[in-house]
Amino acid sequence: MVKQGYKQTEIGVIPEDWAIASLKDLSDGRFTYGVNAPAIPYAPPLPNYIRITDISDDGRFIRETRTSVDCQNPEMYTLKENDIVFARTGASTGKTYLYRKNDGDLVYAGFLIKASILPEKTNSKYVFYNLHTNRYWDWVSVTSMRSGQPGINGNEYASYMIPFPSISEQKRIAEALSDVDSMISSLEKLIAKKTAVKQGAMQELLTGKKRLPGFTGAWIEKRIENVAEVGRGRVISHIEISKNVGGKYPVYSSQTTNSGIMGYLRIYDFDGDYITWTTDGVNAGTVFHRSGKFNCTNVCGTLKCKDVNTEFVARRLGVETPNYVATNLANPKLMNDVMKRIVITLPPTIDEQSAIASILSDMDNAIEALEQKLAKTRQIKQGMMQQLLTGKIRLV
Repeated sequence: MVKQGYKQTEIGVIPEDWAIASLKDLSDGRFTYGVNAPAIPYAPPLPNYIRITDISDDGRFIRETRTSVDCQNPEMYTLKENDIVFARTGASTGKTYLYRKNDGDLVYAGFLIKASILPEKTNSKYVFYNLHTNRYWDWVSVTSMRSGQPGINGNEYASYMIPFPSISEQKRIAEALSDVDSMISSLEKLIAKKTAVKQGAMQELLTGKKRLPGFTGAWIEKRIENVAEVGRGRVISHIEISKNVGGKYPVYSSQTTNSGIMGYLRIYDFDGDYITWTTDGVNAGTVFHRSGKFNCTNVCGTLKCKDVNTEFVARRLGVETPNYVATNLANPKLMNDVMKRIVITLPPTIDEQSAIASILSDMDNAIEALEQKLAKTRQIKQGMMQQLLTGKIRLV
């Protein structure tokens, strides 16, 4: 039963005073394809080139890796205010971008389709937010696979229907969501800044270029086999994990997905401060500091440090191991015999090692807290979109 004040439509329940409209109805009706030209290195005053790969998942132009394009009649393919481009093929089908003036002159590529939204009919930001809802992505999933290969053409995009309140309400909804986007952008910039500061600190503190107050003495070189017992995990099958219902001790694997947690067991093989690293595969050489009770599979090596600070050694190894991974093999490797021979430079005292590790750990914790806040803000935005773009909550 539909709640009073709402009505059932082909796209779901919406307020009675809302309508529905197709993208074709809300635009100039022309869904045009971009220019077929190769990208060239970024070269002002040539225009920026925007391709599928230049659009982030949340619909922003990725400026960090921008390129240019040199083509005839670029003005025919230059985006203007209220233009939205859609990815029309491949795994990124459905991805969208709404042109922003501060992104500069943008020429759109051939695997993108442009729609020019008419501001006298609708708010382009409101339309853009509708292209990031679960309903939209469900539609993309179904529509893009009709031909057997991912792809949506201009006519199909033109037929997509969105709920249609008054322009004034559209504007209020778009402003509310834009405010959350601004918070997300600010958090992303702050995370990037703090990450850069941490990288600089690591370059100085982990090499001795900068010493902490109160510490002196020359740094020393040590082979890993002289500061740690080198071991390895064991074969742990999914069958073994499935038999350990209610297990609480994590099983770390190759760190390829889900932070490397393969599952949980009711028993543990390791207890205390350890370093683990991936011995095989695309993540060979990836180093982690582990503590507590845990297990790891046979694609993980283990280090039990002695007379040194484990976290410092883990961070120092994280800098060194890429230089020791055997990449000339079908399956990259960093095996125990190589790990044993790696030489790292250490402060002469555990106190200094611990102080450096503590500073870097505090930086990590601050970044992690911001990343958690960012994830929560993104969840809030998704919830707001679900409520505002369906009229379940009205901004009147």
